[in-house]
Formats: sequence, C-alpha cells, structure tokens
Amino acid sequence: MVCVSWVYAEIKGQLDAILLKEFTIGVSVSGSRANEVQDALVQGLTQEGFSISEDASGANVFIKGAVEIRPIDRGAAQWKYVRWRAHFDMVDKAGGSVFGSITKTGREGHLNLQQAEDRAVREIRNTLTTEMAGEVKRYIFSQ
Repeated sequence: MVCVSWVYAEIKGQLDAILLKEFTIGVSVSGSRANEVQDALVQGLTQEGFSISEDASGANVFIKGAVEIRPIDRGAAQWKYVRWRAHFDMVDKAGGSVFGSITKTGREGHLNLQQAEDRAVREIRNTLTTEMAGEVKRYIFSQ
C-alpha cells in the first residue's frame, strides 16, 4: 500500500521544481560591492531552485536593490568593522507592481577592512537569499 501523503509530497515537490524552473528571475544590485553581492544572491537563489535570467527584460520577476557597506570606528585598533544596509524590492514584470520588499542591516568585523567587507557580503547573501526565495515562492504559488 502506498502512503497517500508520500505520493502527495512527491507530486508537490515535482510541481514546485517545474514552476521554479519555468519562472525566471532577474537580479540587479547597485552600491557597495554590487557585483559581488549580485553574484552571491544569484548563486543563493539558484541553489534554492530558481532560474535566473541573464536578460532582466525577459524575466517574470525582477529583484532590484541597493547595498551600502561602510567602515565604522568601534574603538578597537586591532579590529576593523563595517556596517551594512541592504534594501531590495521584488517586482512583477507583467504588471510592474512591487509584491515584496526586504530591508536588512548588520555589522561585521575582522582583522582588516577587506575581510570585514567580505563577511558583510556573505551575511547579506545568507540573510537575504532565504527571505527572497520565500517571498518569490509565495508570489508564484499565489498566482
């Protein structure tokens, strides 16, 4: 006897995978270390199962955002700190409406400024990718 919940879960998983592959996303980032942040977000969204469009005009959803990473003084000579802020809007390309926005901030530190910024880029990716993926999935499956 086949368990109905197992079959349902398998079918739902396959349907989710098909929808995510057919639904394309364009990503555009401006600001501090924009190319690195954009590459990190594209990699994260790809790992979540999304198809990323090289041509943003052909994407179903466009994720656009701005990132600011700036040094801050925390009074510790041996450590360098940065504060980061990221704001992203998720836009339905068909209607032009914004269906989700995410704003996050944080602080990272390391022995040098470059490493502190690298940590900030990783944290932006880790913090935003999951939340973006959730917003886009909710939007796809509500349509």
